Amino acid sequence: VEAELFRMTAIERAAFVLRHQEGRSLEEISAALSLNVSAAKQAIFRAVRKLRAAGRGTYVCEKCQPRPRRRLR
Repeated sequence: VEAELFRMTAIERAAFVLRHQEGRSLEEISAALSLNVSAAKQAIFRAVRKLRAAGRGTYVCEKCQPRPRRRLR
């Protein structure tokens, strides 16, 4: 994971670490990085997408995993 973190932009890396390793809220992240909440969400999304593309999606927190689909009867 560390190697992939260094391939991210500084904003993506900081947003990812604040959210998934420190458990900060979007409001706290946006304030810490001087971004609006929408930009903070986008930075986190891009970081997660890069990790998943590298085949390391298992390191993403439970909250970000897609929900299992319900079977229709």
